[in-house]
Amino acid sequence: MRVKALKTLGGAVNAHAGEEFEITNEAQLRDLLNQGVVVPVESNPQEVAKIHNLSGGQLAEARQQLNEQELADSQAYAEAVQHAANQQVDQVAQKRQEVSKQAKQQAEQKAQQAFQQEQSLREAEAQVEQMRQQVKQDQAIQKAQQKQQSAQRNQGQATNRPE
Repeated sequence: MRVKALKTLGGAVNAHAGEEFEITNEAQLRDLLNQGVVVPVESNPQEVAKIHNLSGGQLAEARQQLNEQELADSQAYAEAVQHAANQQVDQVAQKRQEVSKQAKQQAEQKAQQAFQQEQSLREAEAQVEQMRQQVKQDQAIQKAQQKQQSAQRNQGQATNRPE
């Protein structure tokens, strides 16, 4: 007969809780059924009642235990799936935060670089303007010196002329 273990079994019969397996030895089957550690999964109530020497009420109770175990297994599975899904959602959210943080840091670095480049450009423009002013001043000084020299030559020529 095919049965389902309600608990983990070790000894003459080995099975994990929730595992379905076949038992052909009637003495072992009767013993495990009487201990309440297995329930039948086949749907022949007369055969189960005969082997187990169960009344209709006891058979119904065994079926009830099996249904309760299956419900508990289903709930545990659903909880495990929900937990795994929640973990994945948390991992995705964490990854999004990391990516967002990295993108923000990169944007801040680029903005800082652009600011520094703009500062360097302004400084270079200021230096160019200073150089232009210096060149203008130098040109003005040169012109003034040339005029002064020209005036001095003219004055020197005027004093050297015979009257």
